[in-house]
Amino acid sequence: MSTLPPNVFVLFTALSLAHAQEATEIGVDHLLAALEAGPSNGPEPSAGGTFVPAPRVELPLSAGVRSVMSSLGDIESASVDTLRGALLRAKEDGIR
Repeated sequence: MSTLPPNVFVLFTALSLAHAQEATEIGVDHLLAALEAGPSNGPEPSAGGTFVPAPRVELPLSAGVRSVMSSLGDIESASVDTLRGALLRAKEDGIR
């Protein structure tokens, strides 16, 4: 069984938060709130394998989040602390 990188779960949590708020995109604040929610070990494995329960919804990343993500390179290999630091700097710079 493979496990997904922690940042992937941060993105899923941010998607859920943005969707619950009826946002039109996933912003820096959604990702920071997802990080504050704490680490996730991910979903429980089922008989069919690991899956991530999520609403069937597509929300784009804000331009600011896309900028932060591209500055990190491979989001899957970036540490949670690196992601948090980049998001906090972006927020300080007024990026949404």
